[in-house]
Formats: sequence, structure tokens, C-alpha cells
Amino acid sequence: MITIIAAVSFAVFFTMTNLYQSFGLNFKPFSCTPCLSTWSAIVLIVIPIEFQEWIAIVFSSGILGAVIFRLINKL
Repeated sequence: MITIIAAVSFAVFFTMTNLYQSFGLNFKPFSCTPCLSTWSAIVLIVIPIEFQEWIAIVFSSGILGAVIFRLINKL
């Protein structure tokens, strides 16, 4: 389960912040959130669970911070 959360969090953060354009990677799977989620999940399967948890925490907090910031600005 943590692999799925980490993969989705990484992919959403990567595409939400347009990092793929900053690195000159404007092609699939880097510009496609579902594609990047799938490929990052495949990579995350082989790494230790501690690193997966770290990725999930770091990128999920970035996403939640951006969502909360936008919601507060709409008030």
C-alpha cells in the first residue's frame, strides 16, 4: 500500500510543479501522471520500505501543502 501512495504522490508532485519541463523531459511518461505513477511504482517495488515511506511522506506533504494553500486563498 505504501508503494502505491509513494508512487502516486511522487508523480502528482512531479507533474503539478512542472519539474519535467525544468529538466527538459517534456515527453511520456514524465508529462503523464498515470504513466509516471505506474513506472515509479515498478521502481519503488525493489527499494527498501524505509525509503518508500520517506518518499510518501515528503511528496504527500508537498501536495497537501499546495492544496491547503489554494483552499485558503479562495476564502
